[in-house]
Amino acid sequence: MRLARVLSLVCSLVPLRAVAPQQADGVAERASRLHAIVRAYNAAVDSLTGPASAVAVNERIVARAALKLATARQLRALALANPSDTVARDAIVFHLDRLRNDESSARYYNLLAEWHATSAAIAPVAGSRFATDRFLAAVATVNPDPQLRGDAAVRLARRRADANDWRTVDSIAVALAAGSGLDVHRRIGVDLMFQARHLQLGMPLPELAGRDLDGADRKFMPEFLRVVTLVVFWAGWCEPCVRDIPGDRTLLRRYRGRPLSIVGVNSDRTSADARAAVRHLNVPWLSLRDEDLGVAGKSITARWGVRILPTKFLVDHEGVIRAVRRGEAPDTAFDSLLERLVIAAEAERKSAHRRAGG
Repeated sequence: MRLARVLSLVCSLVPLRAVAPQQADGVAERASRLHAIVRAYNAAVDSLTGPASAVAVNERIVARAALKLATARQLRALALANPSDTVARDAIVFHLDRLRNDESSARYYNLLAEWHATSAAIAPVAGSRFATDRFLAAVATVNPDPQLRGDAAVRLARRRADANDWRTVDSIAVALAAGSGLDVHRRIGVDLMFQARHLQLGMPLPELAGRDLDGADRKFMPEFLRVVTLVVFWAGWCEPCVRDIPGDRTLLRRYRGRPLSIVGVNSDRTSADARAAVRHLNVPWLSLRDEDLGVAGKSITARWGVRILPTKFLVDHEGVIRAVRRGEAPDTAFDSLLERLVIAAEAERKSAHRRAGG
C-alpha cells in the first residue's frame, strides 16, 4: 500500500465534516458518531502497523500523522459542540489518551475540570504530566474515587514543589495526611509535609541517620556543624551520577584541608552493589544506604522528595540548607556559593581560635 492510498483510506474512514451542536435528544447520534470515529481510527492504525502492512516506515510515519490530524479534527467538533455531555468527555479522553497529549492540551484538560472532574472515565489521562493545575485541583477536590483524588493531589503537590510554592504544597500535604483516602496517599502527605517544613532554603538540615554500606549505624548531624557539607544522593546505576563523581572527587582535592565534606545517600539495589560501585567509581566519601530507619520499608529519597539523581544539598557550616542542585548540569552559581561558604567557615574557625586565645 503506497502513501497516497493510505492517506485516501484515512480520509475515507474519517471524513472531515463538522458536527453541529446538539441537544440532549442528539446525544445518542453523537455517541454513534464518536464510536464510528474511534472504530475508523483503530482500523486505520491496524492497516498501518499490522504484520501484513506493506507501507514503508517513512510513509507510515507520515500516514500516522495524517490519521491523527484527521481524527483530532473530528473529535474536536464533538468535544466542543457540547462540552458538558458524556460524548464530549469521551472524545476528549480519547484525544488525550491516543492522539496527542502535550502542552497544547490545556484547553481540553480545563474542559474536563469544568464539566467532568467527578467522572471515573477520566482515569486514563488523570495521571498525565501535562494535566493542568486546574484539572488536578478539581479532581483532587470532587472526584469520588479515592485513587484518582489522591493521585491528582499528589501530582499537583509535586508540581507546586517544583515551582517552589511550598505553602501550597504544605496545604495539600496536610489534607492528604489527615484525609480519609488511601494509606499510600496519607504516607506521601506526611513526606510532603516534612519536605515543606524542614528541607527548604534557610532551614536547618534535618538529622541524616541510617546505616552505612557496611551496616554500621551513622548519624551525620553533628558533622555538619562548622563544616560546609554536600549531601549527595547517587547510585552506581545512574549514568548522570557516574559522570558527576569525578567532579566531586576533584572538588574534595581542591578543598583538601579546608572545611568541606561530602556525605552520600546511595540508592543501589543492595549494599553489595553499592560497595562495588564505590570501588569501581573510586567514590571517596562515606555513604548511607537509602533506607529510612525510622519507617520500615521507607527510603530516605522518598522522605526527602528526591526524584532526580544526582541531587545535592549544600549545607553551610551552621547546618543551614543554602542550595539544592538536581541533575548533573554544571551550575556556576552553585559552585560560587560553595566557595563563599567555605571561606565563611574558615573565617568562623579563625575567629573562634582567636576567642579561645590561640
